[in-house]
Amino acid sequence: MQKHMLSSSLLWQAYVLVALIIIVLNVTELLGVFVLIFESAFGLREVAGGALGAAMLQGIKRGYF
Repeated sequence: MQKHMLSSSLLWQAYVLVALIIIVLNVTELLGVFVLIFESAFGLREVAGGALGAAMLQGIKRGYF
């Protein structure tokens, strides 16, 4: 069990280290990335899709009841 825990610990540490290196190397693009995420998440098309999905979910729940 110890060997597996050590291996798992090293894997997540390596993953976080590589992610931080990538972020630091691309720090100039960071603001643009956040802007793109928020524009893509909160547009009119996305809101309409969320509303349609919620309506479908309600219909499915009623069908199961």
